[in-house]
Amino acid sequence: KEASESELDSDDDLVPYDLSNDVKTAIAKRPKYLRDLIEGFRDDNDVDIWLGSLEVCEELIYKQLPEDDVTLGIDILDILLCLERRVFCENFDNLRFSSAVAVVVVYPEAGAQYLCKQFHEDIGKYSIAQRMYMLDILSASAKILSTPKDLNKQLDSTALSIRSNRNEPDWYSVIQARIESHTRKFCQPKKPPKLGVENKFANVAGFFLFPLLRGTGKTSPGIVYRANFETSSKEESCLLFLRFLKTCAFIVACSVNSTAATRMGKELMEATWSFRFHEEARIREAVVGCLAAVVIAVPSSRLTTELLDEMIEARLWLDNVVGSHGVIGGQNCEVDDQCRAFAAQVSLLIGNALSK
Repeated sequence: KEASESELDSDDDLVPYDLSNDVKTAIAKRPKYLRDLIEGFRDDNDVDIWLGSLEVCEELIYKQLPEDDVTLGIDILDILLCLERRVFCENFDNLRFSSAVAVVVVYPEAGAQYLCKQFHEDIGKYSIAQRMYMLDILSASAKILSTPKDLNKQLDSTALSIRSNRNEPDWYSVIQARIESHTRKFCQPKKPPKLGVENKFANVAGFFLFPLLRGTGKTSPGIVYRANFETSSKEESCLLFLRFLKTCAFIVACSVNSTAATRMGKELMEATWSFRFHEEARIREAVVGCLAAVVIAVPSSRLTTELLDEMIEARLWLDNVVGSHGVIGGQNCEVDDQCRAFAAQVSLLIGNALSK
């Protein structure tokens, strides 16, 4: 009797359920459209939908946003700026950052103008970290747009993907290889010229820099020029201003071969020239970096004509920085060794550009 009861309780004769094709709940709840993505970020009840929205955000933006309205991209960018970590998510910062960059890459003009406007909003709306986050988005977007992919590599990869999807062999390649193996060549044929690659940043470079430098366009100055007086921490305002100068210099450096490079370089020098006597050595070094970006981006023909006076004055100041040591003649000169070394390099760069 005991043996019969043990046989009845045994599960050996049950067939195990096949779980190989099951999909995880978080993956199944991922949104498939951009408007569902926005709803997923605003959903406070289901955590899986929120995580799925964050994981597929960048992919959906690159696939669907170019065919959609620009206002939808601005709405997504506005959500990403203030998005906070609700639950544990691996690579939360990277996913959020790459998604915001994707919006600006798809719509660079509208995205850059929106970020610059939000950056110069009144103190209290955004924190210092959020404003630095906006500057990082602008820099990363400018880098992606100014370094386009090689069109020849794109065509080759597309052809390989098409061939790999086919089940039958590529007879054209097989026959072509046989013909070439039996062909005697007396000279090497000329290689076809490489196809040109469009620089997508050249036409939108001004939208990245001018609103960032000029502020909101109202009578009040931008957030950076008011940070020293209204922020509670002097160190925080210095970090924000330092990131601001580096971002402006990076944007100008990315505008090489752009028609607006000369005007951008001139406005950058005018906006930052008065900060060369700042009390912080990091700020003075960043001003030197802005000069280097101008020399790199602006063609030599324009430096020797339209910006000749500015370049001569800048080089005289850099030479003074290189040769100064502490307090000389009652004037407080440059005492930072790293700043003097950087100034020497930029002075040499200006000299080489003016000698062409």
